[in-house]
Amino acid sequence: MKKEPCASTSPALLYNVKPVAILVTGEGSFLERRDINQQPYIMTRRRRIVYWAILIALVLFVVRVVDLAAGLFLPDDTRFSLLPPSSTWRDHRGSWDYVIRTNRLGLRGPEITSEAEQGPVYFLGDSFTFGLGVAEEQTFVGQIRRSISETTVVNGGIVDYGPRQALAQLRALGPAINPRIVVYCLYTNDVYDAGPTYPYTRALQGARKKLFIDLAFYVAPNLSQAIFRAWYAYRFEDVLAPQNDALSEENASDVADPFVMSDTELLQTIRSYAMANDVPPDRFASWLDRLGPGLLHQVAIGQVSFVHLGIGLLIPDYYSQALDLGPVGRPKFERLCLYVQSMRAESERLGARFILVYLPSELQFDEEKQVLNARFGHVVRREWLTSETALQRSLALFARQESIPFYDLTSQFRVAATRPGPRLVFDEDLHYSAAGHSLVAATLIPIVRAAVQ
Repeated sequence: MKKEPCASTSPALLYNVKPVAILVTGEGSFLERRDINQQPYIMTRRRRIVYWAILIALVLFVVRVVDLAAGLFLPDDTRFSLLPPSSTWRDHRGSWDYVIRTNRLGLRGPEITSEAEQGPVYFLGDSFTFGLGVAEEQTFVGQIRRSISETTVVNGGIVDYGPRQALAQLRALGPAINPRIVVYCLYTNDVYDAGPTYPYTRALQGARKKLFIDLAFYVAPNLSQAIFRAWYAYRFEDVLAPQNDALSEENASDVADPFVMSDTELLQTIRSYAMANDVPPDRFASWLDRLGPGLLHQVAIGQVSFVHLGIGLLIPDYYSQALDLGPVGRPKFERLCLYVQSMRAESERLGARFILVYLPSELQFDEEKQVLNARFGHVVRREWLTSETALQRSLALFARQESIPFYDLTSQFRVAATRPGPRLVFDEDLHYSAAGHSLVAATLIPIVRAAVQ
């Protein structure tokens, strides 16, 4: 006779198979296989908590170890931009109207040949070395090239470069150029550019407002930073690339239109930037009153740099932190020194001598430009016009400790600014004019000539 299960049995039924039993649910799904004499194992709530705590701790430990190992092997951000190779175009913004020509490496200037008697002199730097606003023959690199004709002189300056990009370019193009001398021309803002840029910092702060992203940075900072940097480059590289960098070989010969918008459009753009960057309304109103409609119109028609204006609104201590090496500037300066040390090491690996040059800010020799920058919103100090700044002293000390030849051109600019003649910087821009480039060239020509002999 078939034996029916007892009606009072729990939802789980126990089917005997000699010494072994299989415990199934009422629906027949398998739970466990055990000896019929063994009591079922029941995990208490406390045990479950301990189990999951240990498991989570082990996972976090493994992730942390992997992140620390990744920090040893993940390279620093080595992206850098070049200009369209073997191209020609015209820059005619505001009072500027000049032609830019590049060689096959994507650098400004003629092709690099091996016909010169001496090895190349390779200049690295930003828009000041590049010669933004002046013709090639007026740049200080171009003037040095003409004066020392027995030596090939290469202009590695690129607009928007910081020390990180200069180092990356040296590592990438150095073997092809094979320089005898490497000259890094450092401008005041390279202190700020040695660390993360302001747009990058703002984007990172915005991303970390999300709890899971913030937790990821605490648990695995190296991996999180690398992933965020890759995303940022993918998302914003086209927007933040240097002007003209987006030009391709096919359209690089086209004439670029100057930056022009109406005063109303410009004001709306600036207001949106201020709101996006949490600028208090009262500070924005005060800044706008100090700026005045006349200067705003000059920005709108391209006669004054929009970027320079925006920095004054968003980062008013941009120059004071760099020149005075305040609490924000000092760590950035130390990072700058690390980049310079790496440039020197890379130069020596290439068999080249390394030279460091400081190109002063207009705020250190032009009183009228101090007034203009104050209207932009920048913090300025009158003593910068006559005294040696903390940046200059720290650079000189660093170079002396590292046995790096160092040349500070501040005194030359201060003396020249007191003499009658053309202005050393553009009226509407912070970059050196043709006269400023001639002063740099006159100072560096004997230095370069002595170095190559």
